[in-house]
Amino acid sequence: MHTLRKMRLFDYLNYLFLIVFSCLMLYPLLYVFSISVSDGEAVWRQSVKLFPIGFNVEAYEAIARANAVVRAYRNSILYTV
Repeated sequence: MHTLRKMRLFDYLNYLFLIVFSCLMLYPLLYVFSISVSDGEAVWRQSVKLFPIGFNVEAYEAIARANAVVRAYRNSILYTV
């Protein structure tokens, strides 16, 4: 019974650690995504914290229009396959 209690405590602490670690890993990704789709003015004012302010996909449109990026993706896919 004593080992079962220790194991249960270990499991709870392990889950807690994994949840905290996952949040620490996901926060930067969410922040970068929020910056990338937020309005440029909000980004310059540094008012974007966790969620996007406004919605703007001009940066993604510019990347899609750039032939070099499309060519690089195409080459990556062709070399991989």
